[in-house]
Amino acid sequence: MTPRRLLDLWGISDASFDVLVGNLRIPVMRPPEAERAPMLGDRFVARPDFVETCHAVSMAPPDVLWAWLVQTMRGGGIYGWQRLDAAQSRSSRALIKDTAPPAVGDRVDDMLEVCAIDHGVEIVWKSISPLSFLESSIAELSLDYKVERMRPVGARLIARVRCSIEASSQPIAKHAAETIAYILPRCQVSTIAEYATSQFERCLLPLETAQNRSRFQHASFVPAENGHERQATRA
Repeated sequence: MTPRRLLDLWGISDASFDVLVGNLRIPVMRPPEAERAPMLGDRFVARPDFVETCHAVSMAPPDVLWAWLVQTMRGGGIYGWQRLDAAQSRSSRALIKDTAPPAVGDRVDDMLEVCAIDHGVEIVWKSISPLSFLESSIAELSLDYKVERMRPVGARLIARVRCSIEASSQPIAKHAAETIAYILPRCQVSTIAEYATSQFERCLLPLETAQNRSRFQHASFVPAENGHERQATRA
């Protein structure tokens, strides 16, 4: 089986990505306790070559931040590195009112699948099959997102990426893994926290409809099929 390109999430070429990414990096906010704490998705990539945990803080309450996670990669947008968003499919800057609750088996094309959920708290995506990225093959990839209440107000969004990578050299594998962590979880937590805070503080209502979800997300969201396991799993 030919590995799917991770960049198919955005529908851009490898050459375009090389031009965009350059040497750009962003700071990683790593809470020490979150680095050590187990997460629901840890069991899905048992022997990772790379693990990174990052977080961002939002003034929005946990239920609002969870609503943003529910639409992330499920038709509302990827919410990764914004420079990768195509002009015709930028991630929604507002909550989408009619987004259905997540279910085990929800997919993004044939690349990623929801494999575990603790409703209102945590959702885990895992690669369906190997993915190609930057001259590397990602054998397994898990993306774990968790909402934690903060005191006295607000919430923290924690994300963890775990992956096993096959590459011609260790430096290439490390570069690929760090770039994945950058364009997905690092950017996702900061973007979602920013959008959630903005909408909450401005008391904006969710969008009324999402009939044209393709404008938010290039890669197709495919809900879990009838008869597929829809019961969320817990650790």
